[in-house]
Amino acid sequence: IEPFASTGAGLIYEANEASVFMQESKKGVRGTFAREILKEVEKLNGLPFTTRWLTRRFGKAKVNFGMRELMQAEVIRGYPPLVDKAHGIISQAEHTLLVKDKPVILTKYDDE
Repeated sequence: IEPFASTGAGLIYEANEASVFMQESKKGVRGTFAREILKEVEKLNGLPFTTRWLTRRFGKAKVNFGMRELMQAEVIRGYPPLVDKAHGIISQAEHTLLVKDKPVILTKYDDE
């Protein structure tokens, strides 16, 4: 479960271009840059990543070109930032629920 809270209107929309990405499929791609980037992304085993990490290794132009091909081939999916309609601050948390016959066990990260 990923609850979101906002200090604004509580209505969110996706804004701008994606800054977080995930590998969605394991299709092959033709371009050299796309293949190099895909090889690096596959090391993450499906975890989300940002292009900033790739740019450090490959440079901005190479990453932009390769990512465009990967997204067009639907190998990579982008997740744009969420913005509150009233421009409030948005927070997100993650909780894990394990439902059994008895009882329901709630686990969560506690940073206190």
